[in-house]
Amino acid sequence: MFSDFLPLIIGSIGVVLATSSFISGMQLVRTRKRSFEGRIHRLNGYISIGLFILLFFVSYIGSGFNMIVLLLWLSGFAVILMKLRIVKQRRWAFKYVCWFGVAIICMWIYIIYTHMPLT
Repeated sequence: MFSDFLPLIIGSIGVVLATSSFISGMQLVRTRKRSFEGRIHRLNGYISIGLFILLFFVSYIGSGFNMIVLLLWLSGFAVILMKLRIVKQRRWAFKYVCWFGVAIICMWIYIIYTHMPLT
């Protein structure tokens, strides 16, 4: 019973963390100063990536191996890595990171939608 809702709970936590990280990240890009909010933003990112990987393994164990599903998970992880690369370069951070942040939020919403039990 609880295992049916575990991916939904993980996805819900992920979308909340991604949204708060998006908002705090946009504030950090504008200020460019190191602060306590920056540490919280970084912690949100690490937890979000960890939840994404955990949800991948829960999905993989629950449904078995499927090449198309694996490619979708890898493409989602590629979006996260691309966002991190853009942020590290700092030159394009404000211009492009908001698009990737919104893409990550949409990705978490899609994860919630696909793991929602319909019974």
